[in-house]
Amino acid sequence: MTTRTLAPGAGAAIGRRPVPWSRLAWVTLRQRRGLLIGGGALLGVFAVYMVVMAVIQHNAYAAVAACHPAAALKCQQLNNS
Repeated sequence: MTTRTLAPGAGAAIGRRPVPWSRLAWVTLRQRRGLLIGGGALLGVFAVYMVVMAVIQHNAYAAVAACHPAAALKCQQLNNS
């Protein structure tokens, strides 16, 4: 059995070409564009849902906070709902 050994730095002298990262990224984006578009759409829908729920919760809290006196039956029902 034989082993071929190289001096340190001799591997760089072989003449490997640098990796074209921009082309590699383009190919990856082209291959995964469906996943990226679907994931972006899903995140967008979730963001819209969260904004709508935040507005609803804010309005409900404002209605409860504005109700006086707090011991009134109407305010208690509003608080429970």
